[in-house]
Amino acid sequence: MSYGFIISPAHGTVDQRFHYDYTATSSNLFVPITRVTPLNATQFLTEPLKAEYEDIQWLGDAEDLMNREGHPITIHQCIVPPFTLLRLRPSTPHRGIANRDNYSRILFFCTIDTAHYKVGEKAYSTKNDAF
Repeated sequence: MSYGFIISPAHGTVDQRFHYDYTATSSNLFVPITRVTPLNATQFLTEPLKAEYEDIQWLGDAEDLMNREGHPITIHQCIVPPFTLLRLRPSTPHRGIANRDNYSRILFFCTIDTAHYKVGEKAYSTKNDAF
């Protein structure tokens, strides 16, 4: 099990590329502590990807995916008030977008898996220095 906070500082400018984070056996829960809006909500795809990808950690940006898949893609966001329980299903391509709102977006997360995995994520300050 892993848990913690995901903090996205205000006035961000860099989006993540689409990727998969989790295994097929994990349960992933998120609880926003602040508002989640169109300016800071995670983006995800509901349709499964058909093309082959070498690195599932970094599938590409929206245009990369559309070109690789060979058809238009639909990107979704889930806009919710604070303290709403959210679940990201395994094998869902998603990305965090830069928080373009004027406050830091804070999410609590909890990931539970039946197998042990070394978590590859790191914490960074606003200066991108590793803690």
